Amino acid sequence: MDLDLRATLHASPTLAATGEVTDIRITGAGVHFEDSSLILAVGDEVSAILESPRLDQLYELDAIVTGRVEGRGRGRRYELAFLEAHRAARVLDRVFEQIFNRRAASRVFPRDDGEVEAQIRAVGEDRWFPAKVMNVSRTGVGLSLELPVDAALAPFTAFQLYLTLPGAEQVVLLAEVRSRRMINQELIYGVAFSQGADQAPFKDQVENYVEVRRAEQLLAGRFSREP
Repeated sequence: MDLDLRATLHASPTLAATGEVTDIRITGAGVHFEDSSLILAVGDEVSAILESPRLDQLYELDAIVTGRVEGRGRGRRYELAFLEAHRAARVLDRVFEQIFNRRAASRVFPRDDGEVEAQIRAVGEDRWFPAKVMNVSRTGVGLSLELPVDAALAPFTAFQLYLTLPGAEQVVLLAEVRSRRMINQELIYGVAFSQGADQAPFKDQVENYVEVRRAEQLLAGRFSREP
C-alpha cells in the first residue's frame, strides 16, 4: 500500500534527509531512502517530521534508530521506535485518521461504568432520564437506558444531553437521537451532537476526553471505528 507519507529525519541541525515511510504503527516506522547519504547508527536519536498531501500539517515525533537495512544497489532503510509513547499515540491517531481515512467519529470506551455520567431529556420537557454511557466520540455518544424510557421519548427528535466528564466541568449539549435499538432487553440510543458555535466550548471538553482515551486505548491495542 502506498502511504503517500514521507519523513524527514533530523539527527542534528546539519544532518537531515527525507525518505519514504514504508510502514508505520503506533510504536514505530520504517523509512526508506533512495540514496545512502544519511548515515545513522543503531541507537541514534532523531527527530522525525511526517508530511503528506493528506495531512493537515507537519507532525513531529522523537524516535530512536533500532535497525538499518542496506538495499540492493543504492538505498537504505531505517527502522525507528517512537519515544514518549503517550504523545506518539496521540499524534499518530491524528495521522492514521487522515492517511487511512478513518472517520473522526471513532469511539472510545469509558474506563469504568461510572466514569462518564449522562442524563437525557427532550427539549422543552422537564424530566431527565439517567443513562449509562457505552462509548463516546467527537460527534456523539452511545447510551444504554431502561427499555420503557423510549415510550416517553419516542415522539421527540431534539434532546438535551447532560454529561459529567472526568476532570472537566459538567457538559450540556443539544443532540439528536439517530438510532434506537433493543439489545438484550436494553434500550440503546445512538446520539449525535448538534452543530452550532454555541456548542463549541462543551464539545472541546468532549474532544479532549476522547483524545486522551484514544491514546490510552491505542497503547492497549483496543479501539473501535464506526462502520
